[in-house]
Amino acid sequence: MPIFLAGLSLFCYIFLYIWNYWAGCSLLLFDHVRSRVDRFLDPSTGDTYQIDRSLEAFSNGGLFGTGPGEGKLKIFYLMRIRVLYSRSLVRSLVFL
Repeated sequence: MPIFLAGLSLFCYIFLYIWNYWAGCSLLLFDHVRSRVDRFLDPSTGDTYQIDRSLEAFSNGGLFGTGPGEGKLKIFYLMRIRVLYSRSLVRSLVFL
């Protein structure tokens, strides 16, 4: 009820509900998803190379990004970008 009082539309509420349900199910059903989340929350549990590079890309982009083709990390680290880390590359190049 309070979420509707804040002005969120029913469509957004349903979308967020489905998104959270999907994320929760993927955490329970898929071991590789659970492993990535565990490594992000506790880096001492395994290899965090991709997570470190994606966080570095976020910090390199700044508030407004470096612009298309100007990102430095994509040249050295993110050449073969994976689907889960494409947001980091876009964030480093474009904006928040």
